[in-house]
Amino acid sequence: MDAIINSVVSNLVTEAQRTIEQKDANESFKQILPSLISKGIDRVDLSMFTPEMRVGILNSMGEEYLRKGNLEEAEKAFVLTSNEAKLVEVGDDYNRLCDYSKAIELYKLSGNNGRLLTMGKKCMKDGRLKDAIIAFDAANDRESLLSIGCACMDKGRFDLAYSVFNALEDNFRLCKLGDACIKEQDYDTALHVFKKIDDKTKLNILGEICVKNYKLNLALEAFGLAENFSILKFLKENLAS
Repeated sequence: MDAIINSVVSNLVTEAQRTIEQKDANESFKQILPSLISKGIDRVDLSMFTPEMRVGILNSMGEEYLRKGNLEEAEKAFVLTSNEAKLVEVGDDYNRLCDYSKAIELYKLSGNNGRLLTMGKKCMKDGRLKDAIIAFDAANDRESLLSIGCACMDKGRFDLAYSVFNALEDNFRLCKLGDACIKEQDYDTALHVFKKIDDKTKLNILGEICVKNYKLNLALEAFGLAENFSILKFLKENLAS
C-alpha cells in the first residue's frame, strides 16, 4: 500500500513540475514574442527548438500577425505549419479587403473547395473572369469551367477561353474557338489553338489567310506546323525578306 501511495505522490509531483515548467516556458515565450514579431518570419532562427515547439511558435506568431493585419507574414507562418484553418482565415481577410486574387491563392493553399467555389461564382458575377477561372480550376469544377470558357468566347476573350478549353482538354470547343478567332482576326490565338489540337487542315487555312493579310511570319509558322513544306519553301524563296 505504501508503495502505491508513494507512486501516486511521485506522479503528482512530476505532473506539478511539468505544469510549472510549462507555465514558465509560456511566460518566457510571451516575453520574446514581440522581438520575434518585429524580426519577421524570414529572419527568425528557430532551429534550436524541437519540431513541436517550432510549430507552436510559428502558429503564435501567425496569430499575432493576423491580429495586427499583417496578412503577408501571417500567411508565411501558417504555410510553414500547414495550418489550413488559419490559412482560410487569412484568405477571408483578403476577401474582405477585396483582394480576390490573394484570397483565392490562400483558399488554394488551404484546399478549401467550398471557399474556392464561392469566390469563383463571385468573380464570375463581377466580370473578373481570370480570377474565376483560377478558382474553378483549383476546385476542379469542370462544369463551371466549361460555362466560363463559353462565356469568355462569347465576350471575345479568346485568350481566356483558350486557357479553359485547354485545361479541360476539350478539342471540340478548341476547334470552335479557333474558327471564332479567325473570324475576328485573332490569328495569334488561332495559331495556338490549331497547334494544340494538331489540326493541319486548319493550320493550312490559317496560313493562307495570314498570307492574304500580309502576316508572313505567322503564315510561315502555320505552314511549318502543317508540314506543308512545298508552300513553306515557296514563301521563303519568294516573299521572306
